[in-house]
Amino acid sequence: MFLECNHFISYTETYDGQSVTISSLNYTPVIGYGSILFCAKLPSGQITLVILQNVLHVPSLDTNLVSLGILQCEDTSYSSQGDRIVISIGGQELFHAKESKLSNNKVTVVY
Repeated sequence: MFLECNHFISYTETYDGQSVTISSLNYTPVIGYGSILFCAKLPSGQITLVILQNVLHVPSLDTNLVSLGILQCEDTSYSSQGDRIVISIGGQELFHAKESKLSNNKVTVVY
């Protein structure tokens, strides 16, 4: 789920009343969905181009969220390495994420 629409490279507005539940247990409206494009810098210095598909646009979020469960459904894998999570597909690292110190449920992408 992304809050900023400027990251979408394809986008479809939705009018079906879909909503998601966030940590405050409030229903938050989804206003669209599409594909997200971003570059991630790996610890080796290599830059990877990552495209996430079927991402929900939820502008009332406080931060962008990526579901590890949904990534697994798309044939990616992840492993925990200390305070980091490494997201891979076919053995190639896509990006690293780091657990935020603010919340044990929040993961932020490390660029």
